[in-house]
Parts: sequence; C-alpha cells; structure tokens
Amino acid sequence: MPTASEKTTKNHTLEGRVIRRLVCLTERVDDMVAEFDRHVALGASDTSEADALESSDPIENRRYRTYKKLLVWCPSVRKLVQSSADSFELAELYSKLNRGADAARADDTMSLKFIITVWLMQMVPTPKPSIQCRDKSGCGFYHDVTGRLLCPVDYNWNDAT
Repeated sequence: MPTASEKTTKNHTLEGRVIRRLVCLTERVDDMVAEFDRHVALGASDTSEADALESSDPIENRRYRTYKKLLVWCPSVRKLVQSSADSFELAELYSKLNRGADAARADDTMSLKFIITVWLMQMVPTPKPSIQCRDKSGCGFYHDVTGRLLCPVDYNWNDAT
C-alpha cells in the first residue's frame, strides 16, 4: 500500500499533466511562481494589487497571466505558495509538477507521430518506402515525404543544391 508521501508525489505529478494542456506549453512552474513573487516584492500586498502591476516586459506580463491560470487549474499550487514550506520542499514539489507537465507533452508528441504516420500513408500515391508507425529510422529528413514536411518554407526540398 502506498505511503502518504508516495500518494502526494503521484498527485502532484498527475496534476502537473494539466499544465501543458490548460496553462502553458513552455513555462516551468517555478518560473511562474517566481513571477508572482516578483509582483509581491514590488509591493503588492494582495492578489488584486499584484494583478494591477504591469511590467514593461511583455514576457513578464504573460508569465504572470500563466501563473493566474496555474492557480485555477492546479489548486495545490495555491496551497504550496501560501504554505510555510521551505525552499527545498517547494523546489521538489515544483519539480514533480514540471515532471508531470513534461510527461504529458511527451505523450502528446508520441500520439501525434502515430497520427501523422497514418495520415501520410493514406496519401495517393502511397509514400515509397512506406513509413512505419513505431520505427523512427528512415523518417525525418531521411524520407522524402517527411523531409518535405520538415523543410523550412524558405528552402525548396526538391532543389538538391
């Protein structure tokens, strides 16, 4: 039977899976919380004052907005921020949330690879050699069809020079 600590770890990791889908594709949890901390350090005594503080840097403003979404979709983060946990504990919990978020992104990428392979194999004419769903070798820039899709728009895939 799992211990309370193992259950908490699993819950934070599972909750982290929501982050990449509903909060932000790229930001780390610790960076979002640090942006809130920056607002507090600038003199905000509560959430409404922190919301009113605008930065001249659009990246900081976006990161603060993602922090607000994080609080909505991951309620444990609000508890963590308001807790008296030391910085080591917080860093460990943020790491678990980030791990869950990264795992969700990896799962999404794996399912996309499969879906795109099926889609490409339905093309007429069928790509030669055929593209295998579970085998990466012979794909990417090594296959004419996938290479054409990966080629930047500024270049012509058919031009060998």
